Amino acid sequence: MPSPGEAICPDVPFAATALHTEATVAVELLLHYACGFVQAAVSDGWLPEVSADADDWVSLRLASVCLLIRQTEAAAAVHPDLRASA
Repeated sequence: MPSPGEAICPDVPFAATALHTEATVAVELLLHYACGFVQAAVSDGWLPEVSADADDWVSLRLASVCLLIRQTEAAAAVHPDLRASA
């Protein structure tokens, strides 16, 4: 629960606060980001079948988000005793 006067992110109700990052990024948050990003890119005229190549920054960003999702899911599958401690 955020403290009084602390901003809450209305778009992402599963994020505790807009001012501090979570220890790990939830898959739901990454999917929410990817969905909004694709919607914005398509509304700006981006089409994956036309634009997707090594010079396309939208495709590169989506690939990065997909990698983060994959890493987050893999980390969640690891037994807590085997996870790296911070």
